[in-house]
Amino acid sequence: MAPGPKKSDEYCAYAHFASDLELTGEDWLIAMFTAFFDDSGIHKDSEIAVAACYVSTNRGWGEFVKQWDNARWEEGFDVFHMAEFVAKPDQGHKPFCDWSNTKKDHVYNRLADIVNDNKRIGIACAVPKEAYDAIPEAIRDYHGHEHYTFAVRTCLRHIGDWREKSGITLPMRCVFDWQMANDEKRKEIGKIFAVMHETWEKRFGIEPGGYSFEHKDKFKPLQAADILAWQMNNHMRKILPIGHDC
Repeated sequence: MAPGPKKSDEYCAYAHFASDLELTGEDWLIAMFTAFFDDSGIHKDSEIAVAACYVSTNRGWGEFVKQWDNARWEEGFDVFHMAEFVAKPDQGHKPFCDWSNTKKDHVYNRLADIVNDNKRIGIACAVPKEAYDAIPEAIRDYHGHEHYTFAVRTCLRHIGDWREKSGITLPMRCVFDWQMANDEKRKEIGKIFAVMHETWEKRFGIEPGGYSFEHKDKFKPLQAADILAWQMNNHMRKILPIGHDC
């Protein structure tokens, strides 16, 4: 299955986004956020809410997109969605359902190398819903009523710690998966940035409007975050039943 038009004819949403940042004359850090949407953090019957992000520089994500495009063309896929990739063949997710285990191992390892070669850091947070729901209402009024919002806040705090320990002062933007743009989640994510204290703006390098929602089929770095979100969800489903945490 070919992934569509030739690379030279294909619009790249990330390249457009990156070109605007380049006009500032500075390099930027960009945090790509997503969640595991298939049965973690979105569906009401899920026990866990997962948020995950990878952070890299504008240049790092630019190289990522080039290598990712080469991989999808040479391997024969368009959009990489981890849940579809690991699904049983009888679910019919093309082209992955037609691939052998050997082919899947090869592609997964190739994509993992692309991510690891170009990211600066990866962060994920899993929130057990039952535990979070037991938190007093006043605390949730501040941290967010959506489980996912709290997971995003936690990831942001870890990014701030990493920036501080590493002496990183580059400005930063956050990009969220479009699937997270439903009314309540978008409202609470917006509130995180709207009420961010000026000291936190400096710590993160983020201005109040320094975030956006993008479609991961066009904004390919979000597909890397999708892999990390799936891995965190898979890990938590194994350890929570036996009473372990991260």
